[in-house]
Amino acid sequence: MKNNSNDMALASMAIGILAIVTAFSVLGGIMLGSLAVILAWLSTGNEKMTGRGIAGMVTGLIGMVLAMVPVFVLADAVNSLSRLY
Repeated sequence: MKNNSNDMALASMAIGILAIVTAFSVLGGIMLGSLAVILAWLSTGNEKMTGRGIAGMVTGLIGMVLAMVPVFVLADAVNSLSRLY
């Protein structure tokens, strides 16, 4: 069971890094970030989260937050343009 948990934690970390890289494509960051968080959470089982699991959780969350930045910028731009007309 320990080896399977380590594999999921490593996959979580790798997918979390991909989530950060693809964050500005919005869907990539959100989907990959949430997958990284889920894998990090599943890698714990009944044990304490390891370093790779924590890294996967953090990078997944960062990817999801960065993916939301373009959404807020676009919403603000649309709001500003609607005030002009």
